[in-house]
Amino acid sequence: MPLFRYHRGSLEESMKTIIEVNSLDDLKKKLSEEYGETNLTCDFYCFDKRINWDTYMIRSNGDIIGFSDGELK
Repeated sequence: MPLFRYHRGSLEESMKTIIEVNSLDDLKKKLSEEYGETNLTCDFYCFDKRINWDTYMIRSNGDIIGFSDGELK
């Protein structure tokens, strides 16, 4: 199951926020209380060798909200 972590000030802080998600729609439902109606996008960012993730950037209406360890569709 893909993992999602919020964008935070440091990697250590970000890793403390990891949750499992099934899809971009699933993540959207989980974030709806905090962000309201949102248009999420998922784009490849980089391979992060610190945590061995193929890292995908998750944006909400253009703003970076976090990262996933795989492509969310």
